[in-house]
Amino acid sequence: MFPDEIPGVAVVVPCHQEAQRLQGAVEGFRLLQELFPGPATLVLVENGSTDGTGALADSIARDHDDIQVLHLPKAGKGGAIRAGVLSTAAPWVLLADADWSMSPEEAAGLLEPSLSSPIRIACREHPESHRVGEPPGRHLLGRAFNRWIQLLVLPGIQDTQCGFKAMEGDLARELAGQMKETGWAFDVELLALARQAGHEPLPVPLTWRHDANSRIRPLRDAFAMGLAVLRMAWRIRMSS
Repeated sequence: MFPDEIPGVAVVVPCHQEAQRLQGAVEGFRLLQELFPGPATLVLVENGSTDGTGALADSIARDHDDIQVLHLPKAGKGGAIRAGVLSTAAPWVLLADADWSMSPEEAAGLLEPSLSSPIRIACREHPESHRVGEPPGRHLLGRAFNRWIQLLVLPGIQDTQCGFKAMEGDLARELAGQMKETGWAFDVELLALARQAGHEPLPVPLTWRHDANSRIRPLRDAFAMGLAVLRMAWRIRMSS
């Protein structure tokens, strides 16, 4: 898959109330390391947790030079991603979720040198993708939200919300520095900023496994995310 010499990657994982899944997140990173021949570091961004996530992350990182921990007040997933990305210096940045709903093998594929775009996004709506265990209602809500996103901000992008994305490091840090959204809708802003800068996100297929313990609350969070998309559309219109 990869040549022997390849630039390094920083894997950024936001961690809010992830004490039960944190060890699995680290195990996923270790599997990625086995597949990726370049140097890799893990950035755990502890984000206002009250379940011991922060202390556990510190204890895991204490004896591992390739694991870093950032502690933030509760700033939302977008705020955690922004801080995590801006803390990196690696040639590539991989955004990942603690549950590894995309396998480490497939996540490594986002870093494949042969892919043409400096920003690659895991896409659950790709013709070659597969969804495992997703409730029909959750899927329908997601598709309705995507229609809203495409109508107002990102026409042609079928899936903005999968948590796995790979970007050239300098581009990732440039985009993160411009981000204003701190909640769940940050992905939309990230991809809109990339498109404005002339970089078309490349969708990559995956097998995605639904996690019943997902932190997102479908109805409440969908409403807040819908309002966030409206704000983005307004900012884009005012800046054009």
